[in-house]
Amino acid sequence: MRSPDFFPAANIAEIVLAHAESDPEKPFSIMLTENATDVLKYGELYEQAHQFAKYLKGRNIGKNDVVAIMIGHDNALFGAFIGSMLVGAIPSIFPTLSLKQDPAIFWRTHQRVFDRIRPSMILTDDANHAQLCKNVTGFDSRIVSTTDTPKQKPSDLVAKLTFGADSIAFLQHSSGTTGLKKGVQLRHSSVIAQVASYSDALRITSSDIVVSWLPLYHDMGLIACFILPGLLGITIISLNPFQWVARPWTILEAIERYRATLAWMPNFGFQHVARTAPRSRSWDLSSVRALINCSEPCKPSTFDAFRARFSTSGLRDEALQVCYAMAENVFAVTQTNISKAPRVVIREREQSTEDKLGPAAGVEAKLGIAYLSCGRPIQGTSIRIIGDKGDILNDFQIGQVQVSGTSLFSGYYLVTETTSLRGGWYSTGDLGFTLEGELYITGRMDDVIIIRGKNLYAHDLEYAITHEGVKPGRSVAFGIYNEKSGSQDLVVVAERSCVSTDRDLEIVRWIKAEIFAITGATVSDVHLVQAGWLVKTTSGKISREANAEKYLDGIRRV
Repeated sequence: MRSPDFFPAANIAEIVLAHAESDPEKPFSIMLTENATDVLKYGELYEQAHQFAKYLKGRNIGKNDVVAIMIGHDNALFGAFIGSMLVGAIPSIFPTLSLKQDPAIFWRTHQRVFDRIRPSMILTDDANHAQLCKNVTGFDSRIVSTTDTPKQKPSDLVAKLTFGADSIAFLQHSSGTTGLKKGVQLRHSSVIAQVASYSDALRITSSDIVVSWLPLYHDMGLIACFILPGLLGITIISLNPFQWVARPWTILEAIERYRATLAWMPNFGFQHVARTAPRSRSWDLSSVRALINCSEPCKPSTFDAFRARFSTSGLRDEALQVCYAMAENVFAVTQTNISKAPRVVIREREQSTEDKLGPAAGVEAKLGIAYLSCGRPIQGTSIRIIGDKGDILNDFQIGQVQVSGTSLFSGYYLVTETTSLRGGWYSTGDLGFTLEGELYITGRMDDVIIIRGKNLYAHDLEYAITHEGVKPGRSVAFGIYNEKSGSQDLVVVAERSCVSTDRDLEIVRWIKAEIFAITGATVSDVHLVQAGWLVKTTSGKISREANAEKYLDGIRRV
C-alpha cells in the first residue's frame, strides 16, 4: 500500500519537479484547443516554474504571500502555480470571466474575495489583464500579465528552497453557492497524504494518462487533473472547458487518440456526452480504466444511459466509477472499487416522511429513488453519519456526513468561523447513509425543501425535469416560505429549450404532474424563462440561493 513516504520530498513543488530531472522529455500537459496542440514537457515545466519563481523573488514575494492566478486555458498556469510554491508563496487559482456569466456579479464577487485574502500579486494573461485592472481596485501595481514576466536563462534559475510539510501549500476556493467564496487552506502534508491514499485506491501507475476538460479553479480539476498527475509523474491531456461544453464528445476523441486511462466528470458531464455525441460516430474507449463520477449527486440512470450509448466502444462496465470528494479533504473521501461496477440501492417512496432503504436486488426502480454507492473511505480517512442530536447513526439511517483523517484541511484562510470543524471531524452539510461500509449520498442539508412536513431533495426534483421543452440541466427547485400556510411553497424555475412560448402551458402542466407523481407534493409555481436566465456559480453549479433571490425580486413581486 502506497504511503506518503513513497514520495521523495515533503514539498509538492519539489516532488513534481523531481520528475523533470528523471524524465525531462515526458509530456506533463498536452493542452488541446480547436486549432492547436501545446505540449509542455516535464523539463519545460521545470524551467517555466523557476522562471516564475525568479520573477516573484525579484518582486519580494516569498513565504506565506498569496499569489492569485487568473489565467485562461494555457500551460503557463502550471508554471505560475508551481513557481509560486518554489518561493514559499501560497498560490490560488481563480476563474476567468466567461460569456455566460454576469460581469457585474463576477467582478463584484472577486473584488470582495481579493479584499479579504489580500494577494501580494495577481498573475493573469493578456486576455484578462485589462478587465482585471478596470474592475478590481486596490491592486494596480500587483496585477501582472504573464507576458510581462521576464524570461530567465537556465543559469539564472532560483536556488532550491525547502519549506516544512505543515506549511500551507495553496488555497482552494469554494464554489460560493451560499455566500462569499472561502479559501480552503491545504498543507503540503495533507495533499501528499491524499495523493498517496487515493492513487493507491485507483491503482495508478506511471503509464496512466489523465484526460480532462475540468477547470483548475475547482477541486476536482485542481487535484485529480493537475496535482495528482504531477506528484505521480504522469501525463495530463487538457481540453478547454468552454470548447468542451460546445462539443462534449471531444473528450472521447482525446481518449481514443492518446489512449487515456483516467477521467473525472460531474454527473451532468456524463449526461452531456451521452446525449450529444453524434450517433453516426464511434470511438475506441477500451483504454479507459476508470471514468469517475464526482462532485454532485451521482445517478444510476446516468450510468445506464452512458453504458447504453457506448456499449460498442469497448467501455467495460466496471470502468464507470464513483467518488465522493470535497476541497476540505483535499479531494477524495471515498472511492468505489475499480474492479467492479458500483452497487445500487433503492430508497422507497412513501407518503410519510420516514425513509425506507434496502438493497436494489429484486426491487423495481419505479418504487423509489436509486442511489449509487460512493464507495469506501480511502486509506487514512474516516466517515460517520450523525443525527440531529449528534448521535452516530447505523446503516440505512439518513443523517449528516462527517469526515476525519490525514487529508483534512486546517481551516479557511483568514476566516475565524470553524463551527463545521470540531474535534478533528468536519461536518460536510451533505446527507447520506452507509451500508456495509460504503457511503451513499442523498443530498445536501440546504437542498432539503420541507413541504407540509414532507422532506424533498431539490436535486431529485431538478433531475426529474426531462421535458424536451426545457434545456437539460437548466432548472432549479427551491422553497419560498408562505406565512399563511406556515410552510414552504415549492417553486420551479426552468429555462426553455427554444425562444417560443407556445408550449409553456403544456410544459408547466407536465412538470407539476411529474413532480407530484414522484413525491406527492404540489408545485406552487412553475416559471419558465429564456436561456441564460439562471444564475450559476463559477464552478458551473446552479445557485439555488441566488436564483431564489432573483425570483423573489423579479417575478414574485410582479
